[in-house]
Amino acid sequence: MELPVSRVTDRFRDEISADSNYPMVRYIKTPLLYNFHAPQTDISGIFWKAMTPENVMSFSALVYFFTKDYFQKTKVPVGIINSKCRRFTGRSVDQRGRFETFSLLSERKTYLRIR
Repeated sequence: MELPVSRVTDRFRDEISADSNYPMVRYIKTPLLYNFHAPQTDISGIFWKAMTPENVMSFSALVYFFTKDYFQKTKVPVGIINSKCRRFTGRSVDQRGRFETFSLLSERKTYLRIR
């Protein structure tokens, strides 16, 4: 389930309209596609969107607030991939992540809190 920025504008309208131009923050949403015959090397018809006033309403609200805060603190370009892929087990991608990845995310979270 996803909550787009367009659904939170009633509560955060001033913040979103005044502060939504971050071209170094990119977002891509992958469609839920299956091909049981062969592996795919590309997904056609999708592209990265920069966080601009024209595009921000289709961003996930969580992505908007997190990446905006992260970019303001670190000045590091951010690319967010929204992929809703579920395998036959019913587990999402993040549940199958490697422990090392989650450790790095934890360290990054601590870094953000310190700054």
